Amino acid sequence: MSDYKAKLILFPKKDGQYKKGEINDSTADKLKGVEQNQVPSFFGLPTVSKLSPPEPITKEMLAQKVYLKLRTERINKFYNGKRKAAAKKAEEAKK
Repeated sequence: MSDYKAKLILFPKKDGQYKKGEINDSTADKLKGVEQNQVPSFFGLPTVSKLSPPEPITKEMLAQKVYLKLRTERINKFYNGKRKAAAKKAEEAKK
């Protein structure tokens, strides 16, 4: 963020009236010969590191039924508190 603020040139709303704030208005000396930025990304995108190369989908991968596992884990997480409370209540009833 500090890199962005260092490169930022803030034009004053009215000529000759410079306001101070988190980012001060630029003075007339800074504004001489400055053009508006037309580049869509001023700082550029960060580099992407590919962790592994693409690989073909195997029959074992297709047979794993990942969606069903995810749904099951999601349901288990949702009912975890209720199941613990019921088990605790059943254990107290035994005593």
